[in-house]
Amino acid sequence: MADAAQIAKLGLFVSADYMGTSMMRSLLPQLLVGSSASAVGSLESWYGLGQTLGSLSLPYLSDVLGRRRVLQLSCLGTSAGYGLSALAVASGEPGSLVLVGRVVAGLTKQTLTMARAMIGDMYGQESRQSSMALLTLFSCSGYLLGPLIGGWLADSAGVMAPLRCVSALFLLLFLLCRALPETAPALQREAPAGTSDWATLRQPGSWRVVAVVALQEFVLTGWTSVSRPRIIKKRLPGGFSSTARYDTWLILCVMLASGIWRTFPGIDTGHAMMVGIAFFALGLGMLCWSTDAGCLFASAAVIGVGISATRTLPATLLLKLAPDLKRGAVMGMLDLVGACCRVAAPLLTGRIIDNFDDTAGLALLVLALLLAATLLLTAQGSQSAWLSADKAKAS
Repeated sequence: MADAAQIAKLGLFVSADYMGTSMMRSLLPQLLVGSSASAVGSLESWYGLGQTLGSLSLPYLSDVLGRRRVLQLSCLGTSAGYGLSALAVASGEPGSLVLVGRVVAGLTKQTLTMARAMIGDMYGQESRQSSMALLTLFSCSGYLLGPLIGGWLADSAGVMAPLRCVSALFLLLFLLCRALPETAPALQREAPAGTSDWATLRQPGSWRVVAVVALQEFVLTGWTSVSRPRIIKKRLPGGFSSTARYDTWLILCVMLASGIWRTFPGIDTGHAMMVGIAFFALGLGMLCWSTDAGCLFASAAVIGVGISATRTLPATLLLKLAPDLKRGAVMGMLDLVGACCRVAAPLLTGRIIDNFDDTAGLALLVLALLLAATLLLTAQGSQSAWLSADKAKAS
């Protein structure tokens, strides 16, 4: 069992990381909101391209070189990437240089991947779902503060103020990495007793886990990067602070929903993922049904359950299947799936919206969730693929 002080340090680090990230994600799409939906989606797609490349190397290196070193590299690269985006906005032509900044930030930003791997290192299987939910709560607290602070700074001091603050924040986090524990099993003083065998992730039916995770990430990325900013801008009049109020309410809902997975750690992970998918689809369906601002805020309470499940449960599931000495690599695989979706989802969602309308974009996301639910329901045998894989590992 991990020391409480170590978990607190990691949680505060993740909270500060997400505070800076949420500032950028809340502000950058609005700078291009007058452009096409495809242009807005390109911000996340280029970021996803960088993460695709980064997830193929950095998480694997963390199993050998250590989590803390990779975290330090991540903070430096993220600061540089966000600094380039700030420079592009300052030039008055936030075009290609913004996209370069997004690639650089995505290439090195493996902070959440490392945090998840560290949770896997510090906790046993019986406690990981609860501790992963706690990590989601910490990240949500950063997301809660980020849009509020970013919106207030942008409205009162200009959009450059929060952009510069984010770049400086990640430089500070680089220095604070020294306070975090080194948890990689290969770097512990005692010889690691775990395994590096990938057999449990190769057995028949395991592909459904990856497919379901990919579809959930596709929906989450399409919603947050393209559909959400457009819908908010149309249905909530006002400046940056108006968007920040909705984002803050949504994150509050995610935080409250994350308490479900922490309160009931024994709940079957597959069943919990199905609940999350159902709520996410219902919330998006509410936005298709009504354009009222009140419905927008009401749907956030439902969507929050789906987002909390997407952010908590896939990592918990894959850590159950992960070889003990390859947790960083497996979390990198999860990040790779998410990164590929960050490339495809914004572009595809943006293209559907440009060719049809916002409702068509929401319908695409709902269909993806229905496909994910179908994969869960059609798992081979009487038990789901992830449970059979988990039992095979335990035996």
